[in-house]
Amino acid sequence: RRTLLIVVALTVVVAVGLAWLVAFSSVFGVSSYDIRGTRVLTTAQVRAAAGVAEGTPLVRVDTAAVTRRVERLPVVASAEVSTSFPSTLVIRVTERQPVGFVRTSAGAVLVDRTGDQYRTVPTAPAALPRFVVPRGTDSRTTGGAVATVAAALPADLRRRVRSIEALDPQ
Repeated sequence: RRTLLIVVALTVVVAVGLAWLVAFSSVFGVSSYDIRGTRVLTTAQVRAAAGVAEGTPLVRVDTAAVTRRVERLPVVASAEVSTSFPSTLVIRVTERQPVGFVRTSAGAVLVDRTGDQYRTVPTAPAALPRFVVPRGTDSRTTGGAVATVAAALPADLRRRVRSIEALDPQ
């Protein structure tokens, strides 16, 4: 009976120790990042957006929250976050792909297939069509329709199109 109590006590101590080691110590904490899919963004920008402190135990990383934070970056269309033991946070990023641009006083604003204007560049890309859409309340709807049309074009044809205009939302 005494031996049984000792075995049970040791088992509990080992289980508590292992739980602490995995869930509360930095032994299995984030010490490296595997960031994939970036072309425009830097890994430092993605790490900063992820907002995970070095040493945070992997089992305590809220991957859904990290995904949401990374997806707030304007250039990011989607992100997927996972963990890889013993100490790696894996972030796969899909960046937005421009299908056209709109000209503004600040430069050229890239537009993706959904019609979202997501990044200002100083000069207009030569291989993308300029979108000419009305300003005001209809600009988002009309701009989205123009972006859908541009995205449906084969890439080689889209490179040859200079502009797509939709001045009337109807």
